[in-house]
Amino acid sequence: MIGLSARLSDDESLGSCSSKPLAVAVGQTTISGIVRVSLCLVLSAWLGCRSEPEPAAVAAPARVRPARIEVAFAGCERVVSGLGCELTPLSVFTLWLPVAFDQVQLFLGDQEVKAEDRVVADGYQVTLAMPAQAAEVRLTHQQESLLRLPLIPSSASPALEAAKQAKDRGEYPQALELAEQVQREGSPLERLLAEGVKARVYLRLGRVDEASELLARTTPGLFAVGQISEAARDLFARLYILLHRQHRIDAAEAWFERFRSDAMGYPLGRVLVHEHAGMLHASAGKISEALRAYGLAERGYERLGQRLDVRRVQQNRIGLLGDLGQVAEAHELQARMLPAPAEEHPCSKAELYIKHSWLTLLRVEDGELEYEAAVAELFGEAERWLGPCADPELRVSQLINRGLWALRRGDLGEAGELSQTLLALPGRSPYLEGWALDFQGRLALAQKRPARARAAFQRERELGRAAAALDSGLRALLGLAAVARALGEDALAAQHLGDAILALERAQQLAPLGALGHSHYAARRQAAQRLVELLVEQGKVKDAYHAAWLAYRSALASQARSRNPSGLDRDAERRIRESLGEYRRRRQELDAELQLDWQVTSRERKVRQAARAAQLTELARLLEDTSQLLVARGPSRGVPTPAPGEYWLLTFPIAEGWLVFGADGSDVRVQRLSAAPGDDAPAEPALTHPVLQPFEAQLLAAQNIVLLPAGASRHWAFESWRLAGEPLAWRRLAFSAGLDRGPTEPEHEALPPARASLIVDPRGDLPFARREGSVVQAALGIAESRTLAGERATLASLLELFETSDHVHFAGHARGPDEPGGAALLLAGGASLEAWELFGLSSVPRQVVLSACSSGAGSRASLGAGWSLAQALLGAGAEWVIGPSGVLADGAAFAAQADLYRELVPGVALSQAFWRAQRRSEPRAGGATLRLFTR
Repeated sequence: MIGLSARLSDDESLGSCSSKPLAVAVGQTTISGIVRVSLCLVLSAWLGCRSEPEPAAVAAPARVRPARIEVAFAGCERVVSGLGCELTPLSVFTLWLPVAFDQVQLFLGDQEVKAEDRVVADGYQVTLAMPAQAAEVRLTHQQESLLRLPLIPSSASPALEAAKQAKDRGEYPQALELAEQVQREGSPLERLLAEGVKARVYLRLGRVDEASELLARTTPGLFAVGQISEAARDLFARLYILLHRQHRIDAAEAWFERFRSDAMGYPLGRVLVHEHAGMLHASAGKISEALRAYGLAERGYERLGQRLDVRRVQQNRIGLLGDLGQVAEAHELQARMLPAPAEEHPCSKAELYIKHSWLTLLRVEDGELEYEAAVAELFGEAERWLGPCADPELRVSQLINRGLWALRRGDLGEAGELSQTLLALPGRSPYLEGWALDFQGRLALAQKRPARARAAFQRERELGRAAAALDSGLRALLGLAAVARALGEDALAAQHLGDAILALERAQQLAPLGALGHSHYAARRQAAQRLVELLVEQGKVKDAYHAAWLAYRSALASQARSRNPSGLDRDAERRIRESLGEYRRRRQELDAELQLDWQVTSRERKVRQAARAAQLTELARLLEDTSQLLVARGPSRGVPTPAPGEYWLLTFPIAEGWLVFGADGSDVRVQRLSAAPGDDAPAEPALTHPVLQPFEAQLLAAQNIVLLPAGASRHWAFESWRLAGEPLAWRRLAFSAGLDRGPTEPEHEALPPARASLIVDPRGDLPFARREGSVVQAALGIAESRTLAGERATLASLLELFETSDHVHFAGHARGPDEPGGAALLLAGGASLEAWELFGLSSVPRQVVLSACSSGAGSRASLGAGWSLAQALLGAGAEWVIGPSGVLADGAAFAAQADLYRELVPGVALSQAFWRAQRRSEPRAGGATLRLFTR
């Protein structure tokens, strides 16, 4: 993404507030010169609670008794050793608790205060005007102290404050003069603080090395004299410089670890630690860890009502989503942040519009031309705020964005002028230098100067290697491939594209399990598409098919579990058992709490829901770490050959249109489509659908047809397409996730299920699902003990059935992967089982039938497997899964399942029964159908 992925505005620092048992800490950050402090005290404390109501009585709001109380607040100017809070003349305190304030006593000095709280995040918040005479803030419950914070007078130096104010106004010469005066005349502490002011002025002036050197001195000095909040500010300011101005990741990590424990000695220090940890992880390509840290930071700032800090964290998360290729999601989140609030710093506003213009530009490049008109307007808004900001890095970002936009419009004159302006600007970070070189290379290509373009891209690649920057290196490889193609060096172009794909497949291992839709980088998709298209143009159809197949499978294979994991030592097995046990225990506690939500007020329910969402995010990270131990050892690099009698069709999106590959054991052929085919079948029933015509003979000779649809093509109405007058659904059709299937055991597959289980209508509103359950129960002889109906279908009971069954039938509601919240099975009492949670199962059924809307519908966005519920089950180890491609009416689902189980008799495999049942009805174009999925 063009524009800084994170930036330090004046005294801004980044982070999150996370409590620890029996820990006390205080911290601060400054926005536009106002320092804020938060304190998180985690103490064991019991609050009074009401007894459970009698069953026949009206339920009273329940008082949940927490094992500990976490206290957080903001409002101090400075925090010193001994947890002293230094006040400003107009201090306003924001105080947060996980329980309502009517359960505690709040004192400002000796005066008890009754404050009206409001629901914020996963707790309750009040804002208080601090009396000038107050000596401390106290929180108690039944004479037990929860918090006692001494308040001390401000000791700010007038000269130092004047220097800070001059810096905030952008009067940099005056700020430096005042700071130097303090260094000559002030106390040792004031001299250290003055150096911090000078460092920030140097940063604004582009004197990055001098700023970093000053902060390297002030940080340990301030910690040594007990100025813990001031020290933390300088600690994270230098970390920002190392990451985003100097791109020295190793040095940043060493600096961070050196003072990490000191900074975590107070709550906002923990906020800063978490958010800067997110910055470090993002810079190192550790996507999952970065998302987790940003989530903790955002929640901490929400608790304290620090809106600008929340927005800053959201900006970082949006940048990460954009880098992952989730452009639409990132763009929509960014749009919600507009317009910028009046109190936000001009540089923050400029960055907001620069990032939004970049994401808008990307959507236009993806073919969403309705966004074209907005680009120029966003550039204008960015220019409006760049004037009072005067940040050179943001100016470079704006110039690059405008230059790339000019290139897209074909305006080489404007692009050339912007290039000359860019070259005249002073030095910039390696991150932006890489983008500047990329722009120069693209401009040279458009000007038909391939030699100059190659030189720019080679310098960009060298820069990426030196800074360990994956994104810069990948863009350079794509640029070098374009140069090679322009010079007719197709073999070299293919080599560059192949190198890009290999680099991104290594990075693919870092994609988060808990965010299944994020498993493809934009550059990975672009490199694969260019390589496949180039190989087809060269007539290397088999090589193109192999490249397309590997790109298709990578989205799921990097996280898919081996069905028979081997090579695990005892320690790994123990860690897996312990982690899965911890996940299961905590997950069931969340589900049990959800069932009690009816007992509490709507206000308390909001708090509970927010707390559960935060805990679910934590469980996703726990499960992700555990899952990595079970990932198949070294995903196969080769492309498997279709089994005898199989014919494979792979649909693959390219820049303009689609490629459709057909392959059997000896031959690969391809046809190109300029656009997605319509759903309508040919007028003559005897004809074959145009997409299938080039493969007609092979398809008619095949015993089985396996489809691998990438991207939006997984929503094509394949089943209704005609092949020699019959719907393709009648031709033993299966959809593949592209995973290793292992040895085929037809005798084993045809064995009747030994431990079949049934989950029916968990939410109690699908009458046909209950009739369907009776059919399935009778067909497989399922015992009542292995049947969950209605409110009995809780999360805990469902997970147990999944782990102890070889066949599971689920008849109920589900969400698809493109719906808000992502793919999930919907359970009793408002609970749900997310797709990523299927990786928390210690074992999975061999075969699963999902009679739930869109449980077989893949995401339209991802290049490879689109993480539907069906595909997630395959990734977790299942062999066969059945699920609908879209929304099915309750009655239609019942009829389809009745046909399936009528055929599922002893000696007939699930796949065979499915294919026989398909011939009972003719699929209509555009309608949802059941699909059979295999690894």
